[in-house]
Amino acid sequence: MAPDAAASSLNQRALDAVMRCVARYGVSKTTIDDVAKEAGISRATIYRYFPNKARLLEAAVAAEVAGVAADLKALAQQADSLETAVVAIVTHGSRRIVEHDALQFVLRCEPEVLLPYLTFTAGDRFLAEAGALVASALARHLPPARAARAGEWIARVAFAYLTPTGSPVDMTDQQEVADLVRTFVLPGLLAEPSTNPIAR
Repeated sequence: MAPDAAASSLNQRALDAVMRCVARYGVSKTTIDDVAKEAGISRATIYRYFPNKARLLEAAVAAEVAGVAADLKALAQQADSLETAVVAIVTHGSRRIVEHDALQFVLRCEPEVLLPYLTFTAGDRFLAEAGALVASALARHLPPARAARAGEWIARVAFAYLTPTGSPVDMTDQQEVADLVRTFVLPGLLAEPSTNPIAR
């Protein structure tokens, strides 16, 4: 294996291992030793690529987001209409969240780890970033300005319904998502934005 390929393989093993460890122990209790053992590599090798646990976790999250973004773009490219693209994006994104063992462990047992990223100004920033990710996937179906508007709207609607308990919609069920998209999402996407000033 070429040196670059070997380094990439070791890097990926560490990223995969830290997610498995978080799913098992949580963020606070996962150690570099745990990750090294899980990945089958030495602590020194991990420290060669990541100076500390925080940087390793950041890299693992970034890799997960990149993977989701690639999936959503591929799904949207395969879709034959805006509606089917949005349904595919929302359903797949919801499944990735619900079925992500590490994320679900943190939501259940260490919500304080996520709260700073999901509330107040940080929450708006998170939704804007999620919207931008969706917008990039919709580039085939909408012009850039409309895609940006659509991405944020889709993200806000999806996360509003993607609650741990009590949601009237199963966001992992394609048919239920399709009904939600037709009723609440598409009308907002297809309506022309008003150019008239709001009467005061």
